Formats: sequence, C-alpha cells, structure tokens
Amino acid sequence: CIEKYSKGMLFVPDKLDLSVLCSDQEYIYSNRDRLSIIRMNVLFDIKHFNLRKLSEKMQISRRSIQNDVEEVQKQLKEDGIDLVYDKKYQIQGDGLKLYNLRGKKIKKYVDLLSDNQSKNTFEKDIYQMIEDMVKPTPISEILQWIDKTTEEMEWTLSDDSYKWYVARVVVFSWYLEQNIEIPSELTKNNVKKDNILGKRVDMLASILGVEIDESKGLILASFSKFINKYVDLDVRQDFVSIEDISMYLVNEMKKELQVDFISDRILLKGLLNHLGPMLERMKAGVQLNEKEDSFIPDEYSYVYEKLDRIIKKHVILKNLTDNEII
Repeated sequence: CIEKYSKGMLFVPDKLDLSVLCSDQEYIYSNRDRLSIIRMNVLFDIKHFNLRKLSEKMQISRRSIQNDVEEVQKQLKEDGIDLVYDKKYQIQGDGLKLYNLRGKKIKKYVDLLSDNQSKNTFEKDIYQMIEDMVKPTPISEILQWIDKTTEEMEWTLSDDSYKWYVARVVVFSWYLEQNIEIPSELTKNNVKKDNILGKRVDMLASILGVEIDESKGLILASFSKFINKYVDLDVRQDFVSIEDISMYLVNEMKKELQVDFISDRILLKGLLNHLGPMLERMKAGVQLNEKEDSFIPDEYSYVYEKLDRIIKKHVILKNLTDNEII
C-alpha cells in the first residue's frame, strides 16, 4: 500500500499494481499520441476530420484538441504542406510531397500491423485507421502479397527496407482504393517489369479489386529500385560506377583506420549491393529511414566522422543525406 510520511511525502512500493485503477477503456492519450492520431486523420481521412468526435474519444476539451491541431499545422508547414480551414478542413500541397509524407507516416507503424503483437489503445487506434484506409481489402492480404512478392523475387530485405516497402505498397493501395491520382513525378522512377514482378502487380490488382494500368504497374515495380536487397547484383545498374565508388570507400577507410577491408569479400559484396539502391534513392530524393531513427554509439562516432570526411570529398557521394551516411 501507499504510505504517507511526514512533510507530505508519499512512499510508493515498487511492486504496486496500478492496473486496478484504470482499464483499457480508460487509456490516457499522451500529447504525442494525440498529435499522431490527428496527423493520421489529416493525411488519410481529411473528409471525416471532426474535432468534437476527437475530443470525446480522447476525453479532452475542444480547446485542447484545437491546440493539438494547430501544432500539427505547424509540423505540416515545415514539410511544405498546408492544413487550412474554410467551413471544413482541407490539406493542400505538392502531390509528391504529400505522397512521400504519407509513406513516412505509415512506415512508423509497420510493426503494429502484426496480429501477434499486443497493443495498447493508441496502437489499436492506429492499426484500425490503417485497416480502414484500404477497405474493403483486409490489410493482412496486402501484407501477404508483400511477403509472397519478396519470396518469389528472392529478396532478403533489411529491416528499414522492409518497412519502407510495406509503407509504399500500403499508401499506393490507398491511392488506388480512394481513386486519388498518383503523382506523375513517380513515373520518372519507372523500371522494366520482369515476368515475376509483372504477375505480382496483376495479383495486387486482383486483391484490391481495382485496375492497375501499365504506368501504375511500373510505379509499383519501381519501389524495388530503392530497397536494400541481399541478392546478386543487378546488372542493369551502372556496375562500373558502383564498383568505383565501392573501392574508393574501401581504400580511403583503410587509410584512415588501418584495417584491410579489401580482403573481406563478404563486406565488399554487401557494400556493392547497398550502393546500387542507395544511388537510386539519392537521384530520386528518397529516404528509407528518418533522422530520429538513426543512432551511432559514442564509441563508434570517430568512424562516422572519418567516413563523413571521405564522403564529402567525393563528387557523387557528397550529395548524400546524413541518414544515408549513417
């Protein structure tokens, strides 16, 4: 039990069970939870965005919700997107920026899409919002399509690449389900579909119950250009340029750290596999991970500093973002 000491001090035992004081229905949404839910509503369901319903759901005042909306407006403004009110809320901005912003938002919650993961009330809300996004198609069927695609294409994806790919496919599906025009700029990333990937595109169209024409199919296929895959090198890419950059990095880091990286064939193959998609991402302005996701232990900061200096001296690599360097 909680004991009261002198001078108003309270002693709370470490093993005190507070679950009896509240139930899942009495979940208290943090400010971060509220902002995330509002941002999801704005990006994916602006037509039904309603302050009264949100204030009732999260059990806070209308004024508090209004303050949260104003905070989201500021955040979106920083991303080049405007949330405006004229009898109803509307979201305005460059189509490609909105597309990428939606992808980044979904990527944060890919882990929640697993049925096996226990979820609190906020996480259940986010899961349901994503489920509702692609209705009438169950989100589980889209995830199964993704897993089957990676299997048939023999892709082994890094964790960041998998989350990025899932987010892109989910957002792509949402655009199709809502009959929203996909930004024309994405057609610049077109790649040639091989037979397997072409069939997978047709299968997604069947799952969603929509038509995926040639241009949209090429956009869907192009997502594979930007993900890190642990497979044999793609000979369609500029192998000479990739190999030159790889050897530049290996030789320069060898000088800096006095380590013979050249003899490590596994490292070299992994580097070559990583550089191809990385250069494609750099040309298209695509990022797999967000800045807040990046972390370097203090004991390895010197490695990052040396690599950063080497990269800044290279005519192509100097254009990399900090996230790609990490």
